[in-house]
Amino acid sequence: MSIDGDDVMSHVSESSSAAPILDYLKNEARLLHKQANTGARSAIQRLNKHSPAVALGEDIQRKHCLASVAREIGFSGWKAVADCFEAGAGGDFAKFLHPNRCHIFWNIWLASYEEAVKVRAEHGGFLLTYGSQFIVVDDDYVSALGAAPDNALWAAIGRDWAKPADYEARAQLSLLIVRAHLKSIHEKMASV
Repeated sequence: MSIDGDDVMSHVSESSSAAPILDYLKNEARLLHKQANTGARSAIQRLNKHSPAVALGEDIQRKHCLASVAREIGFSGWKAVADCFEAGAGGDFAKFLHPNRCHIFWNIWLASYEEAVKVRAEHGGFLLTYGSQFIVVDDDYVSALGAAPDNALWAAIGRDWAKPADYEARAQLSLLIVRAHLKSIHEKMASV
């Protein structure tokens, strides 16, 4: 999914709209760092699970917290998060848009964008990306993802994550999904 000449302005606005998402995640990492430094069991467990350096006994640093938060929302590390959200149209959302909690829902995987557009037109739903592949999903899937299917932001992007009609709306959906991912993590940790 490369950016062509027509998408340059959209790409620029998408990059600038990444700031609220990155700020939210940095704040989450700051809170995780603070909790870990006070000995909060759930924070230590999160870091041990998602930050190998901490699990091996290294002193907890903010970079470990950033990496942990990034992995919790489906990325390999903080750089992957920043690269994805700042890349605009070229971002690789992979596991961010296909977390484990969504695996049980109806979806159709497709190799080409054109085929995915056709399938979505025939069956309805939402067109998402996973690396260089595409997924057409239903209402239940996007509800579990964390953005209600009747949210006006979906209409604003044309229900098309790959080539959204409005990149700012996609950034706002991204923030909803980030919050849902982290809410799921917090709920899991509270039940332990």
